[in-house]
Amino acid sequence: MNQGIPDLIKAVLTHKPRFEMAFYPGTYHAFATEGGPVYNETAAKDAWERTVNFFRKYLG
Repeated sequence: MNQGIPDLIKAVLTHKPRFEMAFYPGTYHAFATEGGPVYNETAAKDAWERTVNFFRKYLG
C-alpha cells in the first residue's frame, strides 16, 4: 500500500469533506482500461458504479 495514503486522507478530509475511497487488492494502475494488460473487470465495474453514484449524489 502507498505510504502516502494517510497524509492524503488527512488533507482531503481537511479541505474536501465529500470523498470516498475504495481499495482493490491485486489490481494495478490502469485496472479499468478495458482490453489493457491489467484490466480487472470486477474492480473496473465497481469503481465506475461508485464514481457515477458519487457524482449523482453530490452533483445532481
